[in-house]
Amino acid sequence: MSIEAVTTDTTVLPRRRRKHEPQRHQWFDQWLVARPGPLRTERRRQIRIGGEPIGILDYGSMFTRLAYAELGVPAPPGDLYAIPGYENYRSGIKLAMNCLLFDGGPRRSWPTGLGIGVGDDVDAADDSQSEAARYEARLPARATVASTKNAILGLHPTLEKAWGRRLGYRLMFRESEIMVRVLRTLSSKGVPALCLHDGLIVPVSACGLARQVMATSALELAGAEFPVADKT
Repeated sequence: MSIEAVTTDTTVLPRRRRKHEPQRHQWFDQWLVARPGPLRTERRRQIRIGGEPIGILDYGSMFTRLAYAELGVPAPPGDLYAIPGYENYRSGIKLAMNCLLFDGGPRRSWPTGLGIGVGDDVDAADDSQSEAARYEARLPARATVASTKNAILGLHPTLEKAWGRRLGYRLMFRESEIMVRVLRTLSSKGVPALCLHDGLIVPVSACGLARQVMATSALELAGAEFPVADKT
């Protein structure tokens, strides 16, 4: 079955890891990564599998849910990166929480890819040339490591037990196990799929089956229920 990307730019180049940025070895398809960054949603929608439009599925807040599962504690419902006081800064909260999971000790500063006081996620989405858009993630002005950690712990006090243990590497492996299980299961059913970290691209007609396989695979391998969102 053919996989096509109807796009004018298919350049595939690896992204340099910034100083102090945690290494990432998650499972993803290099064909879906294009400089200067990952394919935007509108570009992904141009992909066709067997001539069919695609569906885009994604585990909700997967990495943090994996941390909760590792601790044997149920994760709270909803978006785990929605922290009071940090509205419109979801990208920064997500990156901060991931950094804390990879740390082997106390963190004193944020990675250079996390812009402080450069604008919020709305600014970055509205203007690709803005200062906010130059950064992988954003936090408000004066968002120190200590203040951000305290805000996160206000909603996720349990996660303090997961920080400073380099647990992120174990979680990456578990994430990859889940995604490989999903891909193999779908392949056995004749459904082609493209993996992008904790997301999946499938023919739109297979979205229902793929969501079921993703939910079952996560439950079997992580021992917890992981919501699957349709981002088509």
